[in-house]
Amino acid sequence: MKQFIVCIIFFVAGYFIRGWTDRQGIVINPQTVLAPVGIGTKTSNTQSEFITEVQYENGSFRPASVVIKTGNYLIITNKSESPMWLVSEFPQLNTPRGYGKSEQLKIKPIVAGTYKVGNKLNLGAMLTVIVSK
Repeated sequence: MKQFIVCIIFFVAGYFIRGWTDRQGIVINPQTVLAPVGIGTKTSNTQSEFITEVQYENGSFRPASVVIKTGNYLIITNKSESPMWLVSEFPQLNTPRGYGKSEQLKIKPIVAGTYKVGNKLNLGAMLTVIVSK
C-alpha cells in the first residue's frame, strides 16, 4: 500500500511540475525535426534543394539572409566557441538555452513570412529567414 501511495504522490507532483514549467516557458523535451533519409544531403559549400544550412561563427551568421520554401529544412549550426542562444518572433526559431559548439537547431517551417533571428548573447548577430510558399 505504501508503494501505491508513493506512486500516486510522484504522479501528482509530476503533473503539477509539468504545468508550472509550461507556464514559465521552460521546455523539458524540445521537439527535434530530423531530415528524411536519402534526400537533401549537404555536401561542402553547396546547398541542397531541401536543406538550407546557416552557420554561426565569429559572432555572425553566414549567410546573413536565407530564403527557403515551406516544408524544407533549415539547420542553424554553432561553429563558434561562444554559445548561440537564438531569439525570434517565430517560435520555432527560439532555443530554450544557449547552444554550444557543433550543436544545431533543425526546423521545418510551415508558416510563410520574413523572420529576424538574433543571438541573445550577442545582440549584433542577426539572421533574416524568408519562408516562401
